[in-house]
Amino acid sequence: MTTNYKNIETKMKRAEEIIKQKNALDEELRELFVADNQAELPMGFSWNDKVLEVLKEAGSNGLDRKRILAELERKYGQYGVDRTKIASSLTYLKNNKKQIIQIGRGVYRAIE
Repeated sequence: MTTNYKNIETKMKRAEEIIKQKNALDEELRELFVADNQAELPMGFSWNDKVLEVLKEAGSNGLDRKRILAELERKYGQYGVDRTKIASSLTYLKNNKKQIIQIGRGVYRAIE
């Protein structure tokens, strides 16, 4: 009976080793692909703050989404800005923070 116990214990140790190796490989694969499409943002960097800053600079006329994206790409292109990040920030600033308003189809301005 003790032989089976040792055999099971050996199998369990080997299974744990394999799981650790699998986790290490998964992490390495994740680093390979995530690093290519996402830049590491500096401490304290916030897309919401940057979108709000661009809208405040635009003044009372506001800006449409395409111009906001173009301005942020010009300023912060190295951080991988894209449409979905900007859309998410616009939605958050409009609905949750109430810091911007929509003044036309896809056109926003900061609330002063």
